[in-house]
Amino acid sequence: MNIKPSLFLFTAAASGSAFAQTPAMDWTSNGTNGTSITSTRGYSFDVTESIGIMVTHLSFFDHLADGLAESHDVGIWDSAGTLLASTTIAAGTVDPLDATGKFRTTAITPTFLAAGDDYVVAAVFLSGSGDLQAINMTGLAMGAGLAYGQTRFNNNGVAALSFPTNTIAQVGLPGGSFQYGPVPEPATFVAIGLGLAALALRRRSK
Repeated sequence: MNIKPSLFLFTAAASGSAFAQTPAMDWTSNGTNGTSITSTRGYSFDVTESIGIMVTHLSFFDHLADGLAESHDVGIWDSAGTLLASTTIAAGTVDPLDATGKFRTTAITPTFLAAGDDYVVAAVFLSGSGDLQAINMTGLAMGAGLAYGQTRFNNNGVAALSFPTNTIAQVGLPGGSFQYGPVPEPATFVAIGLGLAALALRRRSK
């Protein structure tokens, strides 16, 4: 099947339940770490599912699952450093926890990631943030069709998303993560398109 990424970008409100919401990662236990440097931190991963995946939500780690001290920008980049999708996870408990109970999550415009490549997901941490990062996870398990790469960070003092290129040996720093689902069959898009067309006609008639 010849898949064009542009065909898989439309609003989350339009897609709704068309996609499953599978957390990208989970683990058994972890340590935590703060930061004294404003930075963008996360991890790299590969898509091993042959037809790719659809990223439906971006997420941020909530230590103790008791709410975030501040809001955090989260983004996904391709291997060339192009930002493919981003959002802001709100402070407090506004955004719900995902199925692992570890991440606060919010819907984005579903974004297609092709198989292979070397993607990076990461989040902004402000200096002295009250929100801790998970480090040195044990029992790390990635979702089906994904493979963990390595820790990535950019300690540049910039309070905005910046492509993290530096690495360290420890498994960790997943402040940012995501949820995803399978790529829909073409028939799904036909059904969604017809539904949107009907909705547009109804609104015009009113």
